[in-house]
Amino acid sequence: MTPLVSTITTGSQTSAYTTKTTISSESTAILTTDLIITIVPTTPLFTSTLTSGTVSTSYTTAVTITTGGSTITTSKIVTVVPTTPLFTSTLTSGTVSTSYTTAVTITTGGSTITTSKIVTVVPTTPLFTSTLTSGTVSTSYTTAVTITTGGSTITTSKIVTVVPTSALLISTITSGTVSTSYTTAVTITSGSSVITTSEIVTVVPTTPFNTATITSGSVSTSYTTVTTVTPSSGSAYASTEIVTVVPTSALLISTITSGTVSTSYTTAVTITSGSSVITTSEIVTVVPTTPFNTATITSGSVSTSYTTVTTVTPSSGSAYASTEIVTVVPTSALLISTITSGTVSTSYTTAVTITSGSSVITTSEIVTVVPTTPFNTATITSGSVSTSYTTVTTVTPSSGSAYASTEIVTVVPTSALLISTITSGTVSTSYTTVVTIRGLSSSLYAESQIVTVVPTTPFNTATITSGSVSTSYTTVTTVTPSSGSAYASTEIVTVVPTSALLISTITSGTVSTSYTTAVTITSGSSVITTSEIVTVVPTTPFNTATITSGSVSTSYTTVTTVTPSSGSAYASTEIVTVVPTSALLISTITSGTVSTSYTTAVTITSGSSVITTSEIVTVVPTTPFNTATITSGSVSTSYTTVTTVTPSSGSAYASTEIVTVVPTSALLISTITSGTVSTSYTTVVTIRGLSSSLYAESQIVTVVPTTPFNTATITSGSVSTSYTTVTTVTPSSGSAYASTEIVTVVPTSALLISTITSGTVSTSYTTAVTITSGSSVITTSEIVTVVPTTPFNTATITSGSVSTSYTTVTTVTPSSGSAYASTEIVTVVPTSALLISTITSGTVSTSYTTAVTITSGSSVITTSEIVTVVPTTPFNTATITSGSVSTSYTTVTTVTPSSGSAYASTEIVTVVPTSALLISTITSGTVSTSYTTAVTITSGSSVITTSEIVTVVPTTPFNTATITSGYSSPLRPCQIQVLFPGRHTQQQLEVN
Repeated sequence: MTPLVSTITTGSQTSAYTTKTTISSESTAILTTDLIITIVPTTPLFTSTLTSGTVSTSYTTAVTITTGGSTITTSKIVTVVPTTPLFTSTLTSGTVSTSYTTAVTITTGGSTITTSKIVTVVPTTPLFTSTLTSGTVSTSYTTAVTITTGGSTITTSKIVTVVPTSALLISTITSGTVSTSYTTAVTITSGSSVITTSEIVTVVPTTPFNTATITSGSVSTSYTTVTTVTPSSGSAYASTEIVTVVPTSALLISTITSGTVSTSYTTAVTITSGSSVITTSEIVTVVPTTPFNTATITSGSVSTSYTTVTTVTPSSGSAYASTEIVTVVPTSALLISTITSGTVSTSYTTAVTITSGSSVITTSEIVTVVPTTPFNTATITSGSVSTSYTTVTTVTPSSGSAYASTEIVTVVPTSALLISTITSGTVSTSYTTVVTIRGLSSSLYAESQIVTVVPTTPFNTATITSGSVSTSYTTVTTVTPSSGSAYASTEIVTVVPTSALLISTITSGTVSTSYTTAVTITSGSSVITTSEIVTVVPTTPFNTATITSGSVSTSYTTVTTVTPSSGSAYASTEIVTVVPTSALLISTITSGTVSTSYTTAVTITSGSSVITTSEIVTVVPTTPFNTATITSGSVSTSYTTVTTVTPSSGSAYASTEIVTVVPTSALLISTITSGTVSTSYTTVVTIRGLSSSLYAESQIVTVVPTTPFNTATITSGSVSTSYTTVTTVTPSSGSAYASTEIVTVVPTSALLISTITSGTVSTSYTTAVTITSGSSVITTSEIVTVVPTTPFNTATITSGSVSTSYTTVTTVTPSSGSAYASTEIVTVVPTSALLISTITSGTVSTSYTTAVTITSGSSVITTSEIVTVVPTTPFNTATITSGSVSTSYTTVTTVTPSSGSAYASTEIVTVVPTSALLISTITSGTVSTSYTTAVTITSGSSVITTSEIVTVVPTTPFNTATITSGYSSPLRPCQIQVLFPGRHTQQQLEVN
């Protein structure tokens, strides 16, 4: 065999060559083939050469070869010489990650390749982090460096020296902010390399730098703070600084320039750290814990001092607490006598002087006063002249919090409040009276009050007794002044209605009637004449009892609810006589409907009153009138039904009727004109009532059998079946009832699985069905769907088998019945026995077509199957062993027929490749190579010849591990002896 690796030319990117190989076995002739191999190298991998100062390395690498699902491992010797030794000193700036390019020479066997590599370097420790210590000059440190080229990563270590131009001090903060950034130049030395770069540094002090300086009255403060420093290309670290801060203004609450709760002001601040001095300004917000003038608002007080804790928040610091003594002097002592009207809530303005330390502030306050007891409540007693009382008042200054004050108030109303001021018979009345109010500090003012009066007992309720003339009663009245609270007063009232209220005033047969009557009301010296609208609602509808079947006249007593327009409802009793023109009989129902209405005249008498009215009456029988007539084959039926009767102006009551019904057609299930589950038909029904009424009507009847009528007939091979079914019958104007029928069903075709006309899993066919019930005979057709539980031809696909019989449970569903199960014996004979030898190429999955004969009873079906074969073990995996000639193996194959389910078959397969696979065909340092070889596959009597494309992927890139001392070793040729079974032939192969 031609040495394969010798065709590599130095530095070539593509090589092609031809080799001849002769292979023989027991069952095949000697085969000679030409193998054309094309190689395209990519960039060789030389990561392992990246050790500082190395020159040359040789190493051995394992190579993985993959063809189909097979994997083979072999080895290669590779020598690599980098042009530029890799030093971390090649980093040209202070960044964390750098890339550069270096040339590399690779030798394997007699081949030499020169290529270039891009190398990425990532130091583990950012290269100048440790230099940023306050005031330092220079720092050296060692860092591990991660180097990546291609897919490989190596780690080395470097000594780095860093010298920053500016030592980092917090004094570089140029304002009073919490976070500051600045730029400094940095010099980095590693080996003979020197880099100059610049850093952006961010400084965040842990303690805001001027927090501690804001103590009331202090001048200067020093403190120590830990500062977090973050360089732009390094990681954060902590530094400690001593800071001195001097505010221009000591912070006192006396700087609050008004009486508000929260105030802000600006002060200059000087900050010193080391030799740095910064001047900045602070905006300070002050929030006192106790609003500064709350305690000053005591009735009549002059001056108050108190201590408050104040929360102080500088704009660039954090909040802290300060304590202040504050003196407040209001101009006006707050008295309730300042309320200028009788309202519940009043506001006024007063000047306030505030003193804190040497600061004096004058501000004004808006004060809101809300008395707990409305100031004039107690004055509204009937006939009283003057009242004094004490009230607790809630006082709320505009910039303080609410507090309570106590006041004595005297109130004198102009008019004593009497119910005689009610100017009409209404339930609620309002009038106006003048009220004089005197406060503690001699204030006196007059105001008008609007008073609302609501009597507890409506003033004229008791007067509405049937036939009465005059009534007196006592009522408790609720009085509500406009600026006070409600109280009770007692009055005696006399009421005389013009008309005595009788139910005889009802002018029609309605349930509710209204009329108007004049009423005279007397209270003390007051006399009022008003008119009342009275509504009458009888408890028992006045003509309910008259609607008894056949009756002529009825008298009854009813309790009537009477409601005057300005009083409350009360009860009155009346005797009423009612005479309907038509006695209400169910025979007046003019059709077979469930509900009927008709009109009748009614005469009503109460005392001397006589009313004639008409009633619309609605009749609803409890039992639908013709329910009982629908028994199969019956002719005539009588029954009794309770009927609900509802007059238009009365309430419903029950009446009993005897009804006779004669249907024209006896209802038999034989009227079902097709094989459907539900059928409707029309029949004439004659109905006779109690009073000789006779009428005819049509009924639409719906029939729903409980058992679908032809379910039981679908037994394999049966001819005729009779069964009994309960049928639900629903007439259009009645309710559903049950009837029992005997039904005989004869299908034209007995249902056998042999009617399946193809090898599918589910089949539908049509059969005629004859149905007999009584004298009725129906012919209909059924669409039947058959779904066998076991797909009918699954079991036949055993390698090499000829014929198979099996039993399957089949689910049968007629179109108008329900599903049932049938059992069939099925015999299946495939034309082609399924062998893996039918695989026509070396692919993993193959499909082919075979004819199949199916027998069930006397039925014989011929169908064709598309069969898909998926071997568990790819069929030629095991043949790709370096130098092998022939291999046999056993594989489990998954077989899937197109209309069945998958099953497993076992095959013995023999595979003979034309070219033995040697890794020596890899002509360069590439990671992946492909070539083509012919393969012969034998299974049973089948022989397949196919060609294989083989892809080689080394597990470790074959020239990766170049780390050793630095010599290049040429590879010596070796000879491989291969024995070919059967021919006993030896072949000497020269391979590098």
